[in-house]
Amino acid sequence: MWTAVAIALGYTLLLALTDGMGFTRDESFYFKAGADYAGWFSELWRNVAEGAWSRSFSQASIDKHWGYNPEHPVLLKMLFGLSWLGLHKTLGWLGPSLAFRLPAMLFAGLLVGTTWKFATELFGRTSGWLAAFTLGVMPHVFFHSHLACFDVPITAMWVLVVYAYWRSVGDWRWAWVTGLLWGIALTVKLNAFFLPMLFVAHAGWLGVSRAISTGGASLRRPRIPLALVCMALLGPLLLHAGWPLHWYESFDRLSFYFQFHLKHEHYYLDYFGRGLWEPPFPVAYPFVLTGVTTPIVILASMLVGMTLLAVVWGRERWMAISRGQAALSEGGAGRADDAATGALLLLNIAFPFVLIALPSTPVFGGVKHWFPALPFMAMVAGYFLARVAREAGGRGRGQWLALGMLLLVYAPSPIWASVWSHPFGISYYNEVIGGVTGAADERTMRQFWGYAARQSLPWVNEHAVKGAKVAWHDTTWGAYDMYKQEGWLRPDVGGTWDYANADYLLFDVQKALVFAQEDAWSRYGTQAPSATMGIHGVPLITVYENLTRLGARKRGSAVGQPAEAEDRGDGSGADGHRVAYEARQRAEGSNDESE
Repeated sequence: MWTAVAIALGYTLLLALTDGMGFTRDESFYFKAGADYAGWFSELWRNVAEGAWSRSFSQASIDKHWGYNPEHPVLLKMLFGLSWLGLHKTLGWLGPSLAFRLPAMLFAGLLVGTTWKFATELFGRTSGWLAAFTLGVMPHVFFHSHLACFDVPITAMWVLVVYAYWRSVGDWRWAWVTGLLWGIALTVKLNAFFLPMLFVAHAGWLGVSRAISTGGASLRRPRIPLALVCMALLGPLLLHAGWPLHWYESFDRLSFYFQFHLKHEHYYLDYFGRGLWEPPFPVAYPFVLTGVTTPIVILASMLVGMTLLAVVWGRERWMAISRGQAALSEGGAGRADDAATGALLLLNIAFPFVLIALPSTPVFGGVKHWFPALPFMAMVAGYFLARVAREAGGRGRGQWLALGMLLLVYAPSPIWASVWSHPFGISYYNEVIGGVTGAADERTMRQFWGYAARQSLPWVNEHAVKGAKVAWHDTTWGAYDMYKQEGWLRPDVGGTWDYANADYLLFDVQKALVFAQEDAWSRYGTQAPSATMGIHGVPLITVYENLTRLGARKRGSAVGQPAEAEDRGDGSGADGHRVAYEARQRAEGSNDESE
């Protein structure tokens, strides 16, 4: 247990020390939500001091502080806000953005630590270390682990719930832990609602397997796992208790939550030159994207590990059926595999992929939408690698020597992949497609969320005229404000969506947003960017100077004078695509792109 805690804290520290990426669209919404929610706790503290604590629990107070971003549960946003309130506003130990992001980083550490624990109990300590390493250095996982978002935290909770469920098969006390953890997971993100489906499928398989092993006797005694009963009892209770907005008008607000996701908006995605905007989407999408965004050595280890585990587990079950008794697991713990562990692992690997492969499922978030499969894939990769070391080196020193040689081959590539792709981790592609340059040639999605603006700030600070108006394109106002709060952007630099009357445009290189670049070309008197930031020669954000406007200012002796006040208007009357896009920008959270 303490090893898992040390791994979790170590990974969290690594993330905090490499916090170099810009602020994504969704983060900016959650920064605001977190600050609003933290305001409720500040008000509660004051009301308690005044002996009027009940005021904080009135509908007026709840709606005021918890009403923003009702599309998603509040646990993570609440933790973001409390961390910001305590570590930044009160103690001043951290900057505002790192304080907001720290809780998600802790969940990332929890994910890696839990993966180590689970894999160790299944397959032995060597497999556990290899699984934790594999998951932690995957470039996309490493990138998302920094963000004040929900994708990595819900993956951590997913693994925790599955681990507790697995333990509950042999120990009824873990059933209550499963119910408790599932209730917490429901307050993190919608994904948790799918877990009971997995457990029902696993329980059905377990029942059939046991029945066959006992000659059919168990068919007359179907059993519902106690864990599912505990989940049904505790899950809804914790979801309701942990979401203050639902304390009032509960049915209507819960209905809104489900309807939002059942009818979720789709966003444009480039997929090998094909623009994905509306379903049906390609069934192969999650499988292909995983194949080109995972370091090759990790991908190969995962695929071989899954195949090997399926063969070994299937052989053991067949032997168990033949003998009429439970087979021993392949794992280092040596426990009787009466929990159908192999089926549980493979279900958790397959289900997230199958869910996204459905033609009607939104795909705009890319790899992060099937993150819950990756820890289990990392476990089977660790199982395979440890078995290779054991088979090659035997026992004792020979095994350690074989493991060391294996790591010399296995470890450098994914480590380097995360290093060179940082801070643009979602732009990582492997050698199968030719890296990020090959991905650009194949016209695949190389970025989204408008986070690359941070890397353009040094150029803006150095070159922008005094009082410059910058068109921030896909960067939200919340992100812009956070850059100001952090002191990374000159105080005099303003923002606008009116491209025609901006001094500079920060253009996020995305096909769906190309209208802004076309505006710049036609209005700025140039088609040449003044600066380009990207990765391996592939541009992610470009800076255009409005030579027409800047030249007029110089002719009018306006150099050095403040520009007009910030303009948060709707631009210069461009086409419907741009109007819809800017309306979405102004919504600031009502259309949450990532989730």
